[in-house]
Amino acid sequence: MYKISQLKLPVDFDENNLQKYISKKIKVDELQIRNAKLLKLSIDARDKLDLCYKATIAFESSVRIDLKKLKNVEQYESSENVCPSWTGKKKNIVIVGSGPSGLFAGLRLVESGASVTILERGYDIPKRKQAVERLMKDGVLDETSNIQFGEGGAGTFSDGKLNTGIKSPHIEYVLQSFHKFGASENILYDARPHIGTDVLSSVIVSMRKYLQERDCNVLFEHKFVGFECNGGSVSKVVAESPRGKAFFDCDVLILAIGHSSRDTIRWLYDNNIQFVQKPFSLGYRIEHLQSDINKGQYGVSEDAKKLPPADYHLVEKLSNGRVVYSFCMCPGGVVVPAMSECGSFVTNGMSYNARDGVNANSALLVNVNTTDFPSIHPLSGIELQEKWERFAYKKVEDVSAVVQRVGDFLQGKPTKTIGKVVPSITPKFTIGSVEDMLPKFVVDSIKEAIPKLDKKLKGFADEDAILTGIETRSSAPYQVVRNVDMMTGVGGVYMIGEGAGFAGGIVSSAVEGIKCADIIIKKNN
Repeated sequence: MYKISQLKLPVDFDENNLQKYISKKIKVDELQIRNAKLLKLSIDARDKLDLCYKATIAFESSVRIDLKKLKNVEQYESSENVCPSWTGKKKNIVIVGSGPSGLFAGLRLVESGASVTILERGYDIPKRKQAVERLMKDGVLDETSNIQFGEGGAGTFSDGKLNTGIKSPHIEYVLQSFHKFGASENILYDARPHIGTDVLSSVIVSMRKYLQERDCNVLFEHKFVGFECNGGSVSKVVAESPRGKAFFDCDVLILAIGHSSRDTIRWLYDNNIQFVQKPFSLGYRIEHLQSDINKGQYGVSEDAKKLPPADYHLVEKLSNGRVVYSFCMCPGGVVVPAMSECGSFVTNGMSYNARDGVNANSALLVNVNTTDFPSIHPLSGIELQEKWERFAYKKVEDVSAVVQRVGDFLQGKPTKTIGKVVPSITPKFTIGSVEDMLPKFVVDSIKEAIPKLDKKLKGFADEDAILTGIETRSSAPYQVVRNVDMMTGVGGVYMIGEGAGFAGGIVSSAVEGIKCADIIIKKNN
């Protein structure tokens, strides 16, 4: 096969007739080109008068192509990520957490032939959806299962973003697996793929059922509360269930707990698992009209109307040394209450597969250094998060978000009336000021950054844009100490994913799970 890169395609190109565009570029008869397949597709909006896609396409040709005479055309061979087989002695493997890292560790191990039990503190998807709907409709938080905890992990109730900054041969396996379990084929080639929370939830259920059909024991409402050791290595896992304590024989324990399982993190710290401080970020959610973001990114041509809702990724380094950046941008999405503990308030962003909501939202974050932490304790970053999350709740003594117009925020005055951008967060919001909800260096940094970011994306500093407080959980403010084999200081205990401080997003977390599983398979064969 061959591969052509940087091929310009019109915004209304026909995916079923890719050979037409290849033929024109390489000057080979269209009938000679077969099996054309998109490998990568991205929007090129640098010239708003010439909007287009740039594509990488694999194809076959019935005539030989002289590669020396063509630019961006080369030989292509597809690679296959082969799962290793478990050939060693049977082990009792327990995975704690059913987010991406836990699920993909389980998938890899089960496909190798290993025996696996997955423990999840939250509910399965159908019951979890009910809990999330109660929170978003009535403001009733279920601490057992919510936007942070439950089947699929925190990413299930987000945008289902699958873009990542990491490089790994396992990424294709992750994308192929999601497609296998029900995600659209376009995630295999979109430069910034997403599934959407509505589709991702059904994909996760299909994945879990696949595991169960292969004798993987998946237990919900089983909260990990500890492990026991024998001779320096893990021998038993203890969980709390609706029927009381449950005990599981365990030779290998994979902790894929997510970064909001603070009670578990503290138990691990108290029981000889070492952690170190890690920088993280604090900020707000910022909302604009999606139509304004589209206009800023694409312009107003007829071709612009044919493109999907626009996203953005913005970064600004400030004079004070801080960095302000957008994170987890949700085109056509909504802001959601994402706390997991009563008496606190946290936001996140969520969008559905169609991304057809009125507003666009993104986290607008400032880096927090370990020197900003309240103490040298390895987990003091969690204390900092909790301080501001509790303050955000006490500010109104309710599950109500505080919102402020960007124009008022920049002028340092509370908002009294909402403009054209109506806050999307439910169940309710309170207009006022978000300035006192975060450290002064965060507020000052965001105030300096917004006008500068407007120069990169026209309309970003729109006075009617909305800031919603607060966003604190973009990443873990700690990192577990583990060796090159991803094992902690306790024999047989591995810790992976965002809860270990080594991932940031669905794909990087899933890759952590695959890498850990492969290490365990190799070690036990």
